[in-house]
Amino acid sequence: MSSKVNFFECLVEVDQQVKTGDPLIKFDLESIAAAGYDTTTPFIVMNSDEYEFNLIEQEHNNQEIEIGQPVIQMA
Repeated sequence: MSSKVNFFECLVEVDQQVKTGDPLIKFDLESIAAAGYDTTTPFIVMNSDEYEFNLIEQEHNNQEIEIGQPVIQMA
């Protein structure tokens, strides 16, 4: 017997208009990690040919990023 656990909560509806800064989803990162899932998060841009990307220099050399810390600038 298996049980399905939902770690995510959708905060918007289909076709809802959103603006920059509006939260789209909420998730429980600690519970996801405790369940044994890898919490590495890929950043994927499907229309990358339409933008110029600049990586933002980080002050430290480890690969952990703080919540809210900018990592890339798209123009």
